[in-house]
Amino acid sequence: MRNNFLRILTLALALGISSFATPGALAQDEHEQLIQRGIELRRAGQDEEALGYFQQAYDLEATPRAAAQLGLAAQALGMWPRSYTLLGEALAANDPWIEENRSALESARETAGQRIATLELRGGSAGAEVLVDGIPSGNLPLENPLVVRPGAHTVEIRQEGYRPAIMELTLSPGDAARETVRLVPLAPTPAEAAAATETPNPTGPLPVTPEPEESSASPVGPILLGVGVATIGGAVAALLIGENAASTWNDDEQCLVGNATRGETCGEFQTRAERSRVIGGVLAAAGGALALTGIVLWAAGDGDDEDESANLSCTPGLASLDCRMEF
Repeated sequence: MRNNFLRILTLALALGISSFATPGALAQDEHEQLIQRGIELRRAGQDEEALGYFQQAYDLEATPRAAAQLGLAAQALGMWPRSYTLLGEALAANDPWIEENRSALESARETAGQRIATLELRGGSAGAEVLVDGIPSGNLPLENPLVVRPGAHTVEIRQEGYRPAIMELTLSPGDAARETVRLVPLAPTPAEAAAATETPNPTGPLPVTPEPEESSASPVGPILLGVGVATIGGAVAALLIGENAASTWNDDEQCLVGNATRGETCGEFQTRAERSRVIGGVLAAAGGALALTGIVLWAAGDGDDEDESANLSCTPGLASLDCRMEF
């Protein structure tokens, strides 16, 4: 009876002590078991199965040792870009296990580097998504160049409010390409453009700017001036004809021939002289009035108001022309 009691007490103490183990210690133990299981599978030539165990260990805790083992397994399966990246991550850490195996790890990474290409992206908009062959590969700005397999690749950069930037690249093993990203803003829709141009006016409606009045100037003034000048020219011609006829009328040699009187010989010249003087006077008066009216209308812009106008009325007299202008 006493022996049974001692066994139960010992078992209870053992269970109680194990229950005080921290979650971190349990996770560390599981992490180590996954790595050890992966190493065993690799030694057995089962690299694909080993990769799964190393991935579980890395997901549980991304230690430098887990990264290195995962990178080596990826390299064994020909996953050169992944191997290059993971081995670089492991070698960047200050870890005793890494330092102990640094030479072998650097050699493995160098081998992977000969079978990959890198792409450095510059510029672009912060936060823009980068896709390589349709697979999300980070956001700009990238901390490190993209690591890809040699060959043809489609690199797409997406950002809200911008047109996607698409690059078609063909890279050879060992290439270290650099590309500048240029994102072009999308053109606003008609509704967005209309909303952007609308300016709020809290004080009331916007003032209306009067449209400039079209010029209503007419050529009446210049026309009247031209007609007046031409009329005056006609008046001068008529007066010259009259003077010529009067000169003939007064010429004794032409008009006093034989026993005929001056009137019998040159009466027509007297009539022509008198008629020409009357016509010349009338034309001179009319031309002066028309020219004066044209000058006034031209200077006044042909009248600024529709209701205002200038009227010219002329009344011919016996040897003159009586003209009156009303505004």
